[in-house]
Amino acid sequence: MKYIIQKYATKRFLTYVLIGVTAFIADYSLFIIAYKVLDAPIIVANSAGFVAGLALSFLFNRMFTFGGEEQKTRTHHQLFMYVALALCNLVFINLFVSVLKHLSIPPEVAKLMGMTLIVVWNYAVFSRYIFK
Repeated sequence: MKYIIQKYATKRFLTYVLIGVTAFIADYSLFIIAYKVLDAPIIVANSAGFVAGLALSFLFNRMFTFGGEEQKTRTHHQLFMYVALALCNLVFINLFVSVLKHLSIPPEVAKLMGMTLIVVWNYAVFSRYIFK
């Protein structure tokens, strides 16, 4: 357990988590507003929030979490890979929320569950492939 805490309680990981929380707040807030207030279909509301969180996450992670001089020359490559991952995440979260809604789990709860899964695998992909 001590090894796991030492390995992941790094400045980089904590910055990733802080940026993730910020992106999540933007994503989830827009989702709730679109779904509950504007009565948008669940896929539209979920996608709108997801895109907002995606934009914040890419910009902030590139600048603060995984930033550095070498990152400045790889923007197009990183953006392409980031968008590819994001599209996979978007398909996953829309299917996840829709399926769980049909299983009588409120979309608000399903979204939280799905986003938790995305956070875990995104860190691995970001650090190993996109912002390496």
